[in-house]
Amino acid sequence: MSTNLYLNTDTEWDQDQDHELELELDRDHTRPATDMPASMSDVPELDLFIDEGFITGVVRELKSGKEATAYCCTAGPSAAMPDGEALLAAKLYRPIGTRGFKNDAIYQSGRWDAADGRSQRAFAQKTRTGREMQFSTWVEHEYHTLELLHAAGCDVPRPIIKSSDVILMEYFGDEEAPAPLLQHVRLDRNEARDIFERLMRNVETMLSLNRVHGDLSAFNILF
Repeated sequence: MSTNLYLNTDTEWDQDQDHELELELDRDHTRPATDMPASMSDVPELDLFIDEGFITGVVRELKSGKEATAYCCTAGPSAAMPDGEALLAAKLYRPIGTRGFKNDAIYQSGRWDAADGRSQRAFAQKTRTGREMQFSTWVEHEYHTLELLHAAGCDVPRPIIKSSDVILMEYFGDEEAPAPLLQHVRLDRNEARDIFERLMRNVETMLSLNRVHGDLSAFNILF
């Protein structure tokens, strides 16, 4: 099947199959993408990727939500992109203290079991050190999950590289806009059945890897 699907990563992946977590997204307060190119002074967190040659600049802001802001970037030589692919997506995470969704502790459940006692206390007491560790763990967890799912053949973007607060990944779309959301695509009966079966194969693969997508819907699938 030649159709490209992309499961949006602007959500949370849960490693516990016993329950499905639902991200508290308020789409009415999600800031739309801007048509104006972003200057590097506006996103200094991406300068490292320019210095290392993974991107050469920022084309535009794609979306700004409660968890992160996504940018379309031009790929640099260090990204080693296949011929014809010149764009990347950069997901810049907001500090945990500024995120606007509930039950944050549930999302972190199980991730601190292997931490030492001092780290667990810092996390439980929500000290500055604990929050910084929590933030770093969040980014690391999503990057590892992308690596895991992409290697298993799931329809997720290929992760390129990360920093402490940014994940650079494969981009679907062009300089004008990302690929359309599935909710905006008209499908005939056969196409809809093929897409549903493909999504179910993705879900089966995720479950086999102890992962559950917390907000899988037509709002979070690019087509």
